[in-house]
Amino acid sequence: MGFGLPDALVPLSADDVVVVFAPVRLFREIEVIVDHTEEVGAPVVLVTDSLGPALGDRVAVTLLAPLSASGATRETLSSPAVVDALALAVASQLGERALETSELLTRLRDYFLPPNSPHDGCDE
Repeated sequence: MGFGLPDALVPLSADDVVVVFAPVRLFREIEVIVDHTEEVGAPVVLVTDSLGPALGDRVAVTLLAPLSASGATRETLSSPAVVDALALAVASQLGERALETSELLTRLRDYFLPPNSPHDGCDE
């Protein structure tokens, strides 16, 4: 979002898929993302509670991430669940490559943890 968004949009191509989280409000940034993906031919997966009707004809897929009537779950519960499901689906398609990438990411993240932290990859 914001001023840094164009930096992320520049390398976008038709070979990419963009996942847009837009729970309840249609921000200008979302419109810009969808406009640009249409220009480059990249499909959009929209994760939303209520914007399906507003964007449904401009995205490839709309995934419903409902807010609870009480507001107890908000997007803090449903959106991460959708992200996990998407990540697992992609990983299952990539097989061994996904596992290797995950291991590399974990190893690289370990370099940024403080020494002797519980998650620094050291055997205790």
